[in-house]
Amino acid sequence: TRGEVVVSVQGAGVYALALADGAQRWSLPMRGGGTVVRGDGDVYVVASSLEGVVGFEHGGRVRWRVQL
Repeated sequence: TRGEVVVSVQGAGVYALALADGAQRWSLPMRGGGTVVRGDGDVYVVASSLEGVVGFEHGGRVRWRVQL
């Protein structure tokens, strides 16, 4: 709905890219992240073998982190 896609790059972090041209809009540095899942409202969740499970908001602000 914002015209972007949120993706994870395992060695570099989570990125929001514009659908129109692929331009980077924001990022969340983290290591070992897997698939990004959209949660309720503006929360996204990604699991990392190195950093645990991370809940973050649009824009990349970490809301919570759980080490499992």
